[in-house]
Amino acid sequence: MKSRIVIIAILLFSSVSCFNITTEKSNNTFVKKWIGRKLIIPSDTLSIKIINSTIFDYSIFSKSDNIKLIVSINGEFETCVYKLKTVEAFVDQLLSSYENISLLVYVNSMTTDFYNFKIKNDNEIKFKYPLLYDNENKYLKENKFSSNDLYSILLCDKDDKILMIGDFTKNKALKDLYLNQIELHASPLIYDYPITPIITKTPIKIP
Repeated sequence: MKSRIVIIAILLFSSVSCFNITTEKSNNTFVKKWIGRKLIIPSDTLSIKIINSTIFDYSIFSKSDNIKLIVSINGEFETCVYKLKTVEAFVDQLLSSYENISLLVYVNSMTTDFYNFKIKNDNEIKFKYPLLYDNENKYLKENKFSSNDLYSILLCDKDDKILMIGDFTKNKALKDLYLNQIELHASPLIYDYPITPIITKTPIKIP
């Protein structure tokens, strides 16, 4: 029932979303094809070259029982700048509220060795979360995804089944749908603050 609600909601916002599909029929076909399908995450993901791992220990993002936000970008295009900055702000928000969320960001390239992207990241993007430089495009190939923005962002449950699909960085309504699904499947972060007893002073009696 929940997945059906998600499908209907996505269709309602399709005219302004990043899906860029012109008819309701094609929207419906696209969404139904992927919602609930098990995503293939390359088994050797951790052996892919990991960049930006000095601040965040990548192991916290690789727990199999976490829900997963998965992003793939083409390192050859300028659009990755805005997308990564928006994703970074979104993940900042998530990690301050939930504890069982993994982030996988695959940087793909069909023709280059990521040299230009590395320069852009160092000087302009400065993405603080780990990046997976997927030189052989394993993520795209194993899931039979094209480099189209349709497949650039997905949200999966702990069993790697797709809950949401689409680029929310271009559409607030779609971003809200992602947040709704995350709220349903993620565990709230509980802060363990020490409880300081309240100290009350006895009034001094004036003689």
